[in-house]
Amino acid sequence: MIRSLIAIGLLIVVAGCGRPSGEKIFEQGLRQLERGRMSQARDLLLESIELRPGHDANAFAHHHLGVIAWREGDLETAQLHFEASHELHDELFEPVFNLGVIALESGNWMEARTWFEAASALSPRDARPWEYLAEAHRLRGDAGRREMRRALFEARARDPHSARILTALAGVEHEDGGTAEAIAFLMQALEQNAHYPPALFNLAQLYAQSPDQEEHAEAYFEQYLAVAPTGIRADEARRALRTLRAPPEPEPEAVADVAPPPSERERPAPSVEPVAPPEPPTLDELLASIADVVAAGDHDRAVARYMRLAASVRQQGERGQEERVLRAGIEQLPESATLHSALGRHYLDREDTRAAQRMFERAVELEPGWAQEWIMLAQSATARRDYDTALDALLRAVPLAPQDPSPLWALAETYEVVGINRRAAETYQQFAERFPRDARAVRAHERLQALRPPPAPEPPPEPVVEPAPRVSPEEARRLRQAREAYQRGVTYQRRQDWDSALFYYGRALAQDPTLERAHYNTGLIQLQRNRWPEARAAFQAAVELESGNAQTWYNLSYAQHQGGQRDLAIRSLNRALEINRDLAAAHLLLGILYAEDRATTARARRHYERFLELEPNDPNAASIRAWLANPS
Repeated sequence: MIRSLIAIGLLIVVAGCGRPSGEKIFEQGLRQLERGRMSQARDLLLESIELRPGHDANAFAHHHLGVIAWREGDLETAQLHFEASHELHDELFEPVFNLGVIALESGNWMEARTWFEAASALSPRDARPWEYLAEAHRLRGDAGRREMRRALFEARARDPHSARILTALAGVEHEDGGTAEAIAFLMQALEQNAHYPPALFNLAQLYAQSPDQEEHAEAYFEQYLAVAPTGIRADEARRALRTLRAPPEPEPEAVADVAPPPSERERPAPSVEPVAPPEPPTLDELLASIADVVAAGDHDRAVARYMRLAASVRQQGERGQEERVLRAGIEQLPESATLHSALGRHYLDREDTRAAQRMFERAVELEPGWAQEWIMLAQSATARRDYDTALDALLRAVPLAPQDPSPLWALAETYEVVGINRRAAETYQQFAERFPRDARAVRAHERLQALRPPPAPEPPPEPVVEPAPRVSPEEARRLRQAREAYQRGVTYQRRQDWDSALFYYGRALAQDPTLERAHYNTGLIQLQRNRWPEARAAFQAAVELESGNAQTWYNLSYAQHQGGQRDLAIRSLNRALEINRDLAAAHLLLGILYAEDRATTARARRHYERFLELEPNDPNAASIRAWLANPS
């Protein structure tokens, strides 16, 4: 149930002198964990946390400590470590999922549901949270049946080839009296895994309870015993086989009146006509049977049957019949968002984007809380170049799926397509901040640089000026330690090990808060990470110590601009230009800021023109010339 994250690449701050680093101790702990040496692994992981207090990587150490406690049966300690891991890194899926499993095994279904819902948001394509959500709803009895069914269908949508999920769906259908549907799901499970024991056992039991199906029941019990010969279920299977194979008890002879034998003419002739097997039900008959389910008021079950029937005819290549099934379902259940969405996907596959958009619009009208339907509406609208609808749909989808990167990325791309570059840049920035591990994060940074002026290039680190003479020995020692820490920060910054660089810059400033370059380099790193308040504070401290550096003023303005402080950014840019009138990046950013307000369009024009004089071949030059030609 619990999977540990064994191979993890992290940036670890080096702490201490003359002793193993937190990173090395952490790696040693993982090696011991892989070898099954739980006690040694626990001690090393705890030591790694002590060596790097407050470090983000401790979230992974706490997670592994939780795994160790879990394996040792100490659920209380495991829960504490998983909670600590979640607090340190709230985007990690595994600790959240494991907290849900612990709550479920403890019988607290309400808490388990909360954790599993959070886990499904963190990893939208993972089926496991939905499987466990179904189990949590099962503990509620009949009250949770509808949510249980929905959770299993959500799980199946994410992992359609899982024999386990299909078998669970069979159980739900059987409990609802749908024996035929249960058998169909179990058959699908065995198509995915012919040796899946639960599916074999359940199928055998269902056939054993059906009249004239003893032969099938025997065959499936035998297959079950071939793959699972031991255990309680195996004993049950053997008992069932003995019962099925026992000879029937003789029927008591009936006492009848003696009657004369029939004459030759009266004797019935034996039938010589072959008995044909019953014809499979036609599509019309299947639709009529589902209509009966609707009439009986079981709408959830009817929707499930319409969806299965549509999938069945689609697999047979009958796409026209798929549309017929879904349309029949919508006629019977016009308030079903699920059926409207399914028909929308059908039309989208056929590239009938107009019809698809109509279906998705109806689906989100019926169920406005479904993020996926808003995303599909945006996709169909984008295909039709109906960008207003697409933008509106994506703006609705993003907050509904905060852990899914797809709608935010689509929103940024759509903004860029329609030429709203400022909003596109802001959205790419949000994407890079919220999903730094996504493969598209690098592209987001590239698009952000193309749409916005980047910060001024980093100048080479300047050596720290030696402290003035005639200081006390204690003061000299403090300044020397500050200089050493600063130099180590520079080394790590050049390696792009931001965490370690920040650690040593912080240590240097603790010894000597007047180190302007330590403030400046800290600001550069925070700009790199898009942490605008921290960057703003660092550059503000730098200009207070050294007010004659134009690049520092520019970087301060950039951080202020990103933080929404437009007026302060303009003031800082003008200060930078007082120091260096040819700082092209400052002219560009001033042009952007002044262009936002019609009252300052003339100022924007002046700064854009000066930027083009300084950087005529810049990637932004074409868009600036277009603006100058038509500033409206």
